[in-house]
Amino acid sequence: MYQESEIITLLLSLIVTFFFVFILRKKLLSHKYLWFSIGILLVLFSQISTVIEGFCFNSFFNLMEHSGYVIASICFIFYFKNLSKL
Repeated sequence: MYQESEIITLLLSLIVTFFFVFILRKKLLSHKYLWFSIGILLVLFSQISTVIEGFCFNSFFNLMEHSGYVIASICFIFYFKNLSKL
């Protein structure tokens, strides 16, 4: 069973990701923003996994959701570490 709040969060994340890509499209592919881009995509992947989890393969998509958040956090740490060097 899915929750409405998860779907709303996913829709908002899709909109924010679209604006990130639209506004920063050339910068996101550069070396400076690589870890940030991967982190944003992993957060989006995690939220998609959350919604799918309500329909099928609960344990698998729960693992994918939380793994995605952990790896996204690591990517953001690398991004901010590299940002502080500039």
